[in-house]
Amino acid sequence: MKNKSLCGIVLLILVMTVFSGCSSPPPPAPAPLPPPPETIIVQSPPETLMPLTVGMLTRLFDSNEQMINEMGRYQLVLLGRVFLERNYTQSTNRLEQGGRVTFLDTHIRDEITIQDQTEGVALGVEIINNEIILSVCFEREDQYTNCQLTFSALIGDPEAYFYMKYSPNLRGGSGDERGILQYGGPEYRLKFTGDKSPYLLLKLSQRDMDRVNSSTASGRRV
Repeated sequence: MKNKSLCGIVLLILVMTVFSGCSSPPPPAPAPLPPPPETIIVQSPPETLMPLTVGMLTRLFDSNEQMINEMGRYQLVLLGRVFLERNYTQSTNRLEQGGRVTFLDTHIRDEITIQDQTEGVALGVEIINNEIILSVCFEREDQYTNCQLTFSALIGDPEAYFYMKYSPNLRGGSGDERGILQYGGPEYRLKFTGDKSPYLLLKLSQRDMDRVNSSTASGRRV
């Protein structure tokens, strides 16, 4: 009886060995998924003032036509204080009692100040020869939209600033007078701060973004 039990155990071990040898090996573990692309955004100050250049316009606009149509959507800022002044006489007359005529000459002085960092909008864009000319209004009221200063830069220089255009004094002026320009029709004497003509800044926000695309090859079977 003891021998029969021993034979049964041996037979069971042989059967288990045969079946375990015929079974297929477990499938390989799946390859790990590649990590997703890593994007790092570095925030800069929310608002920056940068000198407006020809290179900036090239980046903003695909064509001259687009620049002419859309330049008025961008916020410009004046760098430099501008002071305009003109003197003129306004003459009137009236008839007094007893038939006496009175001539009245009113001597008027108009003074206009456009402070440094004043915001403006380009209401006109012209391209004449190799020059881009922007007509910028710094007045808030609609009735003064014809009061504009003009700024220009050469197309061939991507780093060129848009400086204010005016007629400089050829024979010198009084005090710190720099020249003359038209503003809303009349002609004004011009004064401004700094050694160079005032120029335009562009109001913008800038963000720097670093993107790392990382992947691992999973292999390929025939």
